[in-house]
Amino acid sequence: MVPFCLATTAAFVASHYIPRVFEATTTFEQTNDPVSVNLPPPLVTSSFDYFLSTLEQDIKSGEVIYPILNSLSLLGELETDADGQLTEAAITQRDAIAQFYTNDVKVAAWRKGKFASRIELRYVGSNRAVMGRFLDMMKSGYKQLVRRRLTEKLTDARDWYADQAEVERASLEEIDGRVASIRLQYPGIDPANPESIAIGLNSIQTQIANLNRANSRLESQIAAREDFLTKSKSFPVPLNEPSRPGDSGQAAWLKQALSASERRVESLRLERGMTLRHPDILAEQQLQHKYREQLSVELTSNATEQPADSNDMMGLADVLTNPMQSLWMPAVTQVEMDLSAKKEQLSLNKEESAQLGDRLGQFVNLKSELLDNRQDFARMQEELDRARNELETYQTLVVQCDQSLTVENENRGILFTDVDLPGKTMLPISPMAKTVLLLSIMAGLVTGAVFVILAELFDRRFRTTAQVIRALGLPLLENVSEIITEQQRRKRFRHQAVVVPIVITCMAGLVIASGSASYLSLTNPHKYDQLMSVPRSTWADISTGSQDLVGGASEDTEGSGS
Repeated sequence: MVPFCLATTAAFVASHYIPRVFEATTTFEQTNDPVSVNLPPPLVTSSFDYFLSTLEQDIKSGEVIYPILNSLSLLGELETDADGQLTEAAITQRDAIAQFYTNDVKVAAWRKGKFASRIELRYVGSNRAVMGRFLDMMKSGYKQLVRRRLTEKLTDARDWYADQAEVERASLEEIDGRVASIRLQYPGIDPANPESIAIGLNSIQTQIANLNRANSRLESQIAAREDFLTKSKSFPVPLNEPSRPGDSGQAAWLKQALSASERRVESLRLERGMTLRHPDILAEQQLQHKYREQLSVELTSNATEQPADSNDMMGLADVLTNPMQSLWMPAVTQVEMDLSAKKEQLSLNKEESAQLGDRLGQFVNLKSELLDNRQDFARMQEELDRARNELETYQTLVVQCDQSLTVENENRGILFTDVDLPGKTMLPISPMAKTVLLLSIMAGLVTGAVFVILAELFDRRFRTTAQVIRALGLPLLENVSEIITEQQRRKRFRHQAVVVPIVITCMAGLVIASGSASYLSLTNPHKYDQLMSVPRSTWADISTGSQDLVGGASEDTEGSGS
């Protein structure tokens, strides 16, 4: 039992000195914030897919690994030149060290959704003190790398879109200038639309026809007013013209003037088709109204007055000439003013008609040219529309890049969430705990069996009479059994009841303690270090105290010798 327990304990203790290979893992999630996902187009989302596809290259790149090696003092002393830069040999050595450590790191990633992924870093190595920090720093370096590259990518995209927008703006201004020049050359016409030519021609022809009708109407009105003015010069009527008995010369003239006005109205209605609301007819009707009022007054005054002689009648005619002229003058003046205005309007209409005729001629001359070049004009308009659309698209992309940069600068673009930390997920993978336990127990069993065999082989004591007969070759006449005294019996009882159980318990305790420590160090090294921190610190204190005692004793010896 004792050899078995001692050998098993020794095997458990020796297992602590077997080089252990540990496996440390850290897991984190990489997701897109809903704000960045909803950006149209999702620039951050496309960057998310890009970085996920280059995950392993990025996380093992020199940008991430070199600062880690420097921080953990894993590079050692590298040779530098006079400028403080690494030499080619030092760069090769640094790359080899980085390759050595990154070869032990395995990267795995899998999708959790359209905009979420889980990334796992697994490090297999023997330096447990470095592995956890190495993985943590790799994870942090990768996060910084992604954010920095994403910011650079968005900035480059924004600058490129801005440059393209400036190019499109210059192209738009150039094409727009050419289109504007063509439109100025052909006013009122859309060069890309042949129908606009026909519309322009019809419009000019319609304007010319309207002006011709207006000119005809003005010429009729001018002729009527000139006729009115010509006839107005023949009044007053000579007094020797026959008149009804009892009428004075003024009354007779008024009646004849009234009759002449009525004839003119009838002529205007029948010959020229004027209505009663026509200005010429309204003017004649106003004149007739004045004639009637003056005639009524004259007839009333003639009924109360005595007839005069011929000389008096002749003088009266001369006197009455002035009142009639005063009656005609306002109407004549108004007609003359109206006649002058209509002649001026007619002149302006003719000038405008001449201009429209010239423009119509230009349209006719440019018709063939526009029809022949309509495809070029249409192509130029398409280029203008395309440049305008491209400019708007690039300006929109610039705004979207600015929005994405704002989101990323606020750490709301690509988000990282830690799931498992490397310190809590570090496990030894070699040697295996079951293997160590099995080999230690087998070592104990083999040791115990060897000791049993050796004890049997080297045991020279006779335990039975048959062993004595076989060893001596003589017959046995009588035997005497072993004589055990009371003291021997008590000693044997103490040995079997106290010593043996204590020894077995101690040996079993050693096996259990050493086996538990070995198993815990293999399955949970973090907890093992926590439990062993107290004994180690105690042992360190004892060692320090013993060294102090030895140092004090040596000083006392030196003092006494002196």
